[in-house]
Amino acid sequence: VELSGLCQRSISRFWIELAIATQSERLTHAAVRLQSAMGELLWLPKPRHLDQRALAGALGSIAAAVSDEDEAQARAEAEAITDHTTRWLITMHLDLTRRER
Repeated sequence: VELSGLCQRSISRFWIELAIATQSERLTHAAVRLQSAMGELLWLPKPRHLDQRALAGALGSIAAAVSDEDEAQARAEAEAITDHTTRWLITMHLDLTRRER
C-alpha cells in the first residue's frame, strides 16, 4: 500500500472520528461528506504550498488537546488547521482553473 494512501485514509479517519466524538450527528455527516469530496486532494503527489508533516503535527496537537480534555485548545487547533487547509484548497482550485484556460 502506498504511504500517501495510508496517510490520506488516516487523516480522513481522524476528522471523522473527531466528529463522532462530539456526538453530533450533523457534524459527523458533514465530516464524512467533506472527507469524501476533498480528503484526497490533500495527498496529491508533491502538493504545492502544503506541508504534509505540519498537517500531521497539527492533527497530533488536536489529539493531545482532546486527550487532555482541553476543549478550547482543541477547538483553536482545529480551527487553525481548517483555515489553513481551506485556503490551500482554494489556492489549488484557482491554480488549476487558470491552467485550464
